[in-house]
Amino acid sequence: MILDKIENEIIAKLKPLKLFKGFQIEPYPIEFKKFAFTSAKGCILVKYNGSDYTKPQTLNVVTQDETLEYAVFLGLRYLKNYRDAYPYIEEIKKNLTGMKIYGKKLYPHTREFVERINGDVFWGYVFRITLPTQEVIDNDDDKNIIPLWS
Repeated sequence: MILDKIENEIIAKLKPLKLFKGFQIEPYPIEFKKFAFTSAKGCILVKYNGSDYTKPQTLNVVTQDETLEYAVFLGLRYLKNYRDAYPYIEEIKKNLTGMKIYGKKLYPHTREFVERINGDVFWGYVFRITLPTQEVIDNDDDKNIIPLWS
């Protein structure tokens, strides 16, 4: 499935990075407010946020671009000041910007401070990737989605 593949590739890209050694890097939990990461250093959580679609081109095939959006949250512990987080924030951007998935590049859209929870400090990125898709409509009104990126 495309959603899992992109999420897994983001996680796989970040896990081996030296700066994130000892970090808990995994999919975003269902209840973020109850999430207590176990790593003494920090965590990175990834989730699919949703998609936007361009206006369709139609004949017997609906062709659209789908822009998928993924949130990447960085949680850090034991900061003396916010400046201590900057290398981690920059490392995420450096490694995910331009990452190719299905021949298209992932790019940052937004980055912001999220909140402080029980002394842990969280920042959030939103990354996007745009992929073309087609939906074939046959005479029986059956629909078959054909990804153009496969």
